[in-house]
Amino acid sequence: MPTALSVLSSPVASILLWAKSQVQSILGLNKGQVQLTLLENPPHFGGDKEIFLRPLDLVPGETTDGAGRLAVTVVRPLLVTIRSRGWTDLADVAADNWLTNPALGHLQTEEAVLSALTDILPTDAAGNALTVEPLHLNPSMLPEKSPNDGVDWGQSRLAFEMRYISNVDPTVLF
Repeated sequence: MPTALSVLSSPVASILLWAKSQVQSILGLNKGQVQLTLLENPPHFGGDKEIFLRPLDLVPGETTDGAGRLAVTVVRPLLVTIRSRGWTDLADVAADNWLTNPALGHLQTEEAVLSALTDILPTDAAGNALTVEPLHLNPSMLPEKSPNDGVDWGQSRLAFEMRYISNVDPTVLF
C-alpha cells in the first residue's frame, strides 16, 4: 500500500529551486540557461536559449490557526519566459524552421517546459510535497503586457499556478 505524501509548509524559494532543477534536468540545459529572476524583462545572458522563472505577486488563500502556528495557503503564479535566438544570420533558414526544428526549434523547447512542469507535484529529497497540489498551467495568470525583446529573439510565456502553505510565525513583530 503506497504511503501518503506529507505536505510541508514551504518557503517559495524551495519550490522555485525545485522548478529550476526540474526544467534543467528535463531539457538537458546547464545552470546558466535557466535563471530565477524578479525582473520583468531580464537581460540576455548568452547562448541560443534562455529560460527565466519569475514568481509573481502572491494571492493569499485560506488561513489555518492551530498549535501556536498560523498557516496560510498561498497561490502564486510562476511565469516562465522561454527565449530563443533567431536564426537571422543564416539566409537559407526560414522562420518556420526556427519554430519547428526538432532539435533547436522554439516550440520544441516550449513543449519540453510544459512536460517538465505541468501537473507535477514538487517534492523535497525526503519525498515530502512542497505544494498543496501539482503545478497547473493557468493562462489567466499571465501579465497583460509582454515586453518587446527585439528582432533577434523570439519568446513565449507560460504561467503556472503554485499553491503552497506558507508557514507564518505570529510571534514575529515588525
